[in-house]
Amino acid sequence: MDHLTSIDETYFEHMKHALYISWCASKISFFSFVHAVFPFWCIRTAGNQTIDLYEYVKKRRGENDSFMFTL
Repeated sequence: MDHLTSIDETYFEHMKHALYISWCASKISFFSFVHAVFPFWCIRTAGNQTIDLYEYVKKRRGENDSFMFTL
């Protein structure tokens, strides 16, 4: 359990955040699939949710700079 100690979380706190990230990733996957089949639906949904998830993870890690695309 070195990982939990290093991030200063209990087992259940860590589980809550990991399940939230998993749920968000599942939604992104679903909306990406819908958009692939019907390109006129969910045009920005998966992209916006990906950015939101990225910002959530950055905040949890303590990183403060805003989202930027890099090529």
